[in-house]
Amino acid sequence: MTFEPVVLEVKYVRLEPLGEQHKEGVCRAISDGELWKIFVTIVPHPDDIDQFLANAKSAHERGEGLAFATIAKDSNGQVAGSTRFMAANLANQRVEIGFTFLGKTWQSSPINTEAKLLMLTHAFET
Repeated sequence: MTFEPVVLEVKYVRLEPLGEQHKEGVCRAISDGELWKIFVTIVPHPDDIDQFLANAKSAHERGEGLAFATIAKDSNGQVAGSTRFMAANLANQRVEIGFTFLGKTWQSSPINTEAKLLMLTHAFET
């Protein structure tokens, strides 16, 4: 099991490997609902986005996962949030899906369901 950067896409969502090009969009998604204030999850404050991106890149380089920008296809390709493969244990072929957040605009939409199905399908079939 490896984490080759890959774009995953279906009807409502496209998952792109998270990178510097998503910085502004991720900040907008985080600000949509002030997600950093939600106490049941960990979402970075927009001021901390550089560290968030650096941590995602570092985890990928160590083989621990792959972070995605979650793109809402029906809204001109806006970044709706982020999700990732994480805490990988390659020797035991185990990986978690988490560190997911979506801007308030996209919560309760098909985006998260499709994103998780894409990720699970990719994990089991690839």
